Amino acid sequence: VYFLVPLVLGKAFSSDRDIANKITQIRIFFNPVEETNWGFKTVFPDVKFHQPVLAKQAPDSDDVYVLERFGKVYKIGYPNSGAPELILDLSDQLGEVEVENGAVGLAFHPEFNLASNKQPYAYLYFTDTRPEGVQHNRLSRYDLSLTSVEERSQSEQVILRLDREDSGFHNGGSLEFGPDGFLYAAIGEGVRPKSAKTFEDTFRSGILRLDVDMDPSKSREPNPFPHGIAQNYFVPNDNPFIGNEKVRDEFFALGLRNPFRISFDDTTGKLWVGDVGSTIWEEVNLVEKGYHYEFPKVEGDNNDNIVTNDLGIEGKGPVYAYQHTAYDRAVIGGIVNRNGKYEELKDKYVFADNYSAKVFAFDASQSKVNEVEFLARANQYAQRGISSVTQLRSGEILVTTLGAASDPSGEVLELVRASEANVKAVKKEEKKVPEGYDEATTAALFNVNCARCHGIKGDGDSPDAKQLGVPLPDFTSPLYHFKTDRQHMIDVVNKGGVAMGKSPLMPPWGGFLEPQEIEHLVTYIESLPAKHHHH
Repeated sequence: VYFLVPLVLGKAFSSDRDIANKITQIRIFFNPVEETNWGFKTVFPDVKFHQPVLAKQAPDSDDVYVLERFGKVYKIGYPNSGAPELILDLSDQLGEVEVENGAVGLAFHPEFNLASNKQPYAYLYFTDTRPEGVQHNRLSRYDLSLTSVEERSQSEQVILRLDREDSGFHNGGSLEFGPDGFLYAAIGEGVRPKSAKTFEDTFRSGILRLDVDMDPSKSREPNPFPHGIAQNYFVPNDNPFIGNEKVRDEFFALGLRNPFRISFDDTTGKLWVGDVGSTIWEEVNLVEKGYHYEFPKVEGDNNDNIVTNDLGIEGKGPVYAYQHTAYDRAVIGGIVNRNGKYEELKDKYVFADNYSAKVFAFDASQSKVNEVEFLARANQYAQRGISSVTQLRSGEILVTTLGAASDPSGEVLELVRASEANVKAVKKEEKKVPEGYDEATTAALFNVNCARCHGIKGDGDSPDAKQLGVPLPDFTSPLYHFKTDRQHMIDVVNKGGVAMGKSPLMPPWGGFLEPQEIEHLVTYIESLPAKHHHH
């Protein structure tokens, strides 16, 4: 019934917690992965990457550049791979990489050409958590024409240095040059210091449009920026909010929660955005200049004639929105396929979900979509799932899978017809489980999988806690551990809330995590009271 009447129950889901619990319960038990005509093959069979977040080509080059979350960029030949060449190494610039932090965005100047040296620039977007308790997001330019890795890595020209709260959530992450030659940067709603929340004094929750060539015939100098550094760019004269005192001139669009992957349609020039949602909805948006995409007032299709913002800016809803299941819960924006290589996918938008590692498609000409086509599921999922969907100029659609944080096990995969696939969907990972308990590895596991609901400290104080509508335990309290049996905790993590008579919003992790990892997670949770000196 739920799948037959999604809009009716969608409204009920967002307004009635009992119905929400029932729906979530149904979803946990019915999560089929059917056989399809599509699969994946490994692009670089002999190479494992350390949490690859993006694979893309530079202009005038067949080489593929792979950005790792821990701050390294590799160049590797395509289709004849050979050994990857380390191009940039910013790993000493990031501080601690956990939660949603790290290097997340990479773009090349449209005139990037190592031979001519005219614009040999790569642009990176990453987080820096040094020193502890102080975080910022950086957008910087690097000169790739320099000879050594050290020289290239030290050639940083800072464009934006954005002060932010220290949670590590909702960074956004994509950088793309548009057909107009301007640089577009997707910024999440968490990118702000606690004292600054408005669009007039900080960059957050939207898309920025910058002229990094600083052409005075097209652009103007930016206004002073109070919460960080904003330099080495101009503001395009036709940016939509110039003259609006409530919005900084750099904004192209507003009202996005965590726009993690963006891309331009080669045919129409339109901007597609995958916007990672909160506790219920995920969105795919077709972002146009000057619109407000409704966050935080509205997410998904639950608008109900709500006034979406108090800025007097016209609001716009998503092209496609889906509600969370136990596994589909973090959209990864993709590409509009205009290439004939995949005839069945011609003129379709191809995107993914990070947690379930499923890839989907729908007709890109539609202004509103309710059903999508499931194409394939990658072989790594949950916190190791898909981190990007990109396309080579020759037409091949690539996805990156993160793999484990503890060792290089991420891959670059190509979407292929099932007969060509060599990656088995939903296979058990052949990964090295460390002997005994390693706290750093397990802390990373907790931060990625558990902290969004249970909080970084484990005290139940998380970005999503208020929206969940259920009381969350305080793992930092000795009283909790006095009352709670260790085996009970293991069973809850393993079997999920439904099986243990608790909230269905707690998914069963037994299908995703190894038994030893679950044991280690509980050991880590048991250590939290001593870490946080709970009173």
